[in-house]
Amino acid sequence: MHKIQDRPIAFAGKVEIRPMMYLALSYDHRLVDGREAVTFLVRVKECLEEPARLVLEWRNANFAPNERTEVEVLFEPAGGGTRVTVQHRGWAALRPDHPARHNLAGSAFSRMMGLWWGDQLTALRELAELLRSRA
Repeated sequence: MHKIQDRPIAFAGKVEIRPMMYLALSYDHRLVDGREAVTFLVRVKECLEEPARLVLEWRNANFAPNERTEVEVLFEPAGGGTRVTVQHRGWAALRPDHPARHNLAGSAFSRMMGLWWGDQLTALRELAELLRSRA
């Protein structure tokens, strides 16, 4: 992925200056068929253009190599904005005394993680508002 730059493009029958980013894929053609590689790249492009769902692996710094959780972020239109829903799964696979749990169990641990994610999303919203005000 390259940096985002304003570039002239055809949009809705007119030439407009829009933020654009080039996306490239490298692969070993001896191992991966070009058709599958292009299909994958097209899907990545579609997800970037119309993001509705993002799933990623999340690992705390103190996780062992085989320990991981999964974060799913959903984006839905809501009124004049976007509702962002975060689900963080996989904690049940970690032992109850794992350091990432901060000696919390059950609803106390869920509340702590919910507050943490709330802080992260608030910071992102504030950054988006700042960037939008500068545009």
